[in-house]
Amino acid sequence: PQANVTGRRSMTWSSLIAGEGDTVRVHMKGIRDDGIIVVDTKGEGQEIIETTIGAGMIPAFLEESIIGMKIGEAKNLNLSSQECFGDMKADLIKQFTIDTIDPNLIAQANPGTQIQSKISKVEGGEAITAMGMVLARTETHLTVNFNHPCAGHGHRFDVQLVSLRHPDPDAPKIDPELLNEALHLKEPKP
Repeated sequence: PQANVTGRRSMTWSSLIAGEGDTVRVHMKGIRDDGIIVVDTKGEGQEIIETTIGAGMIPAFLEESIIGMKIGEAKNLNLSSQECFGDMKADLIKQFTIDTIDPNLIAQANPGTQIQSKISKVEGGEAITAMGMVLARTETHLTVNFNHPCAGHGHRFDVQLVSLRHPDPDAPKIDPELLNEALHLKEPKP
């Protein structure tokens, strides 16, 4: 693949290095410590990842690894569970009694399937909707793991910066809150 840079900056060595706010295209392969491939942009039917550094579209530890990379550069990251998706949290493994769950959900809730349910936040307080993996099912109970699927695992990520685009310094800055209000995505402030 041919590496390239676009944007308004003049071509200098620093313009070939990824930084905060740049839109980058990267190839990535991520493998859990148990051998499960979690992402492979070169795999069949997969696409290169395009993201803006700092926008939170990919995990922060991956954004941080891309900052400072040159076009064409490849990196191998070997990360512990704490450095990427965190440890498995026992309080995110929930047990439900079957009679409290929607019968339509129960019909498809077998070990290894994902379901969506409301759970209390780890810190307590309001309930949130979360995806979870069914771990066990008995006649009376369903056990669901609401941890991130990669939690509790170290990972190896192979990352290659293919291209980057620096932000246009002349582009108008848009306040995301005003944009949401204009698009009626949330109530205007009083």
